[in-house]
Amino acid sequence: MKQGKRFLKEGQTLSMTITDVDLAGEYEPWRSPDFDDIRIVKDIYPPRISFSFELKDSEGTVLKSGEEKLVDMSFQYRVRISSYDDLFYDKEMITDWMRLMIRNLD
Repeated sequence: MKQGKRFLKEGQTLSMTITDVDLAGEYEPWRSPDFDDIRIVKDIYPPRISFSFELKDSEGTVLKSGEEKLVDMSFQYRVRISSYDDLFYDKEMITDWMRLMIRNLD
């Protein structure tokens, strides 16, 4: 993820293995056949992601590792500048996690 570079210090690397993703929104096929492939975004369908990670320094020493399960229940309160990114809410949730994880190392 390109956003991670702005949070990492020189030489640090972050590896993530995503194990489960549930994007913001949900399909509601009961609406009509026309809605079979349209994701409806509501507050009852928050983005969720599960992953393991490993943060290493330039020497290859593991600084932090673990498993995470993120859910952003307030995702619809985010200010969206562009409506062209279908993964906006999901990316922002991961970006917030990176920001906090790196900040807690200092």
